[in-house]
Amino acid sequence: MLKKGFLILIGGLFLMTGCKEEAKAVQKVSALYQSTVYYFHGNARCMSCYKIEKYTTEVFNENFKDKFDYKIVNTDNSDNKHFLEDYQLYSKALVLVKIKDGKEVGFKNLDKIWVHLGNEALFKSYVKDEITQFLLK
Repeated sequence: MLKKGFLILIGGLFLMTGCKEEAKAVQKVSALYQSTVYYFHGNARCMSCYKIEKYTTEVFNENFKDKFDYKIVNTDNSDNKHFLEDYQLYSKALVLVKIKDGKEVGFKNLDKIWVHLGNEALFKSYVKDEITQFLLK
């Protein structure tokens, strides 16, 4: 989790990450990578599934809307089944994907979304921090 005053090494530069510095760092990195946040679900959806989508959409719109893509994907559609194997999915999932020069260079499954789902603030903080950290790697 990024905290105010925490030092991060990015390409040989130390950045003090507060709100402004963190936003500048994310903007700089988002110019280098075409990143996507995916929310994967199937046809059968429960209240928790809709809550994950709602909270994630809010975090994305409030913090990252102009920086990269957010896609909601139904893995039960035949065209999307490959995602199950691509990202080793076994349930509804939130996956971050980083692309550079048209090729995927990394991904991360945010596996703690289910753990934090009962606390909206904690869920949103977790998702925002994970997206920020992933972009800065």
